[in-house]
Amino acid sequence: MSLHFERLGKYFYYYWEGLGITLTITGVTLILSILIAAVILIMRLSRFRILKAAAAFYISFFRGVPVIVQLFIVYFGSAAMTGNRIVFSATVASIVTFTLNTSAYLSENVRGGILGVDHGQMEAADALGIGRGRCMLAIVLPQALRSVMPAVVNTTITLLKNSSIISQIGVMDLMRSGQVIMNITYLSFEPLIVVALFYLTIILLITFLGKYAEKYLNRSEI
Repeated sequence: MSLHFERLGKYFYYYWEGLGITLTITGVTLILSILIAAVILIMRLSRFRILKAAAAFYISFFRGVPVIVQLFIVYFGSAAMTGNRIVFSATVASIVTFTLNTSAYLSENVRGGILGVDHGQMEAADALGIGRGRCMLAIVLPQALRSVMPAVVNTTITLLKNSSIISQIGVMDLMRSGQVIMNITYLSFEPLIVVALFYLTIILLITFLGKYAEKYLNRSEI
């Protein structure tokens, strides 16, 4: 089997453009997901049953439905359901879909970490006159983040890998760039190998940064 990677050289700019779009969508999605996850987390830990139920339904839906189905609903269904009053571009639909999906996972990751912190610390804070909100931010949340950092990193990696499906609605991401090069060069194997190496490199970098962040958060325990 002979490989012809040399034929990809003059088309490499497609990869760089696709990589930029993939990283931009992933980065924007991650930031928005953290903000929404914080709101969902507050609702999930609320004492009001209606808020807890709404958050639980949100999480169940976005964790239970395949992300590609969610993407198609947002992209193709938004116009139909709103009478063409809301029409998302492919890029915006991708960000909206992955933000909703990722925030559900992040909120559950952090909630699990919070529930894993000894409840006695909250009781001790109450005894010392420290408010619930202050205790949560200053005492409970830092401990929770230490324990859930691996799960957060895994969620970020999953987000990056899942982003490859946006090529299905025409976004010129990294995966779509590989498909374009396949069509131009009539090579079916080599362009995808390059795409795989790009994804692998980014994921290894995310993993390294995650381990560094975990070590930083655990510094007080050393």
